[in-house]
Amino acid sequence: MKKRKLLQKTYSFILISLLFLQSSAQVVGAVTSTSSAAGDATKVQLLGATQETAGSRDIDLQLSLNNSTDESIYKDVCVSFSNNQQLKETSNSNILDANQKVVGKYTYSANKLQLEVLGNISGTSTIQLGLTDTSSLEGSINFSTDGQNVTAKLSDTTSTAKAYMPS
Repeated sequence: MKKRKLLQKTYSFILISLLFLQSSAQVVGAVTSTSSAAGDATKVQLLGATQETAGSRDIDLQLSLNNSTDESIYKDVCVSFSNNQQLKETSNSNILDANQKVVGKYTYSANKLQLEVLGNISGTSTIQLGLTDTSSLEGSINFSTDGQNVTAKLSDTTSTAKAYMPS
């Protein structure tokens, strides 16, 4: 009889413990998912940078933009060069999405690209930056922000296929 009561008490204790752990896990899970959702609400990611075509002075910077808030967000991107390059300065140029809708603005000056992403925006965009006429087309341009880095490799020659002529 004593054994039975002891087993019942042990069983009850285990059930109560499991119920407590289950309710605690739900609270922790809810807090975790809310935190990560808030962190994902505003993001600017650098997806890639490329020279439009070999010999071109146009650099395309691909961005992923996510701002689920009503407020504009601002992001600074540092620009560095491997050779004698410089980008043309721009002021309040439009960032357009795939449907040519304005989703923000950008300004480039003194090796800093400043991005403004409008509220309630999600998607990818490409902005075009131009090298100055005196810039070298050999080397690379690096864009970095928040530990993200993308590099555009530059080339001043277009690849040409050599024709084989039999003798």
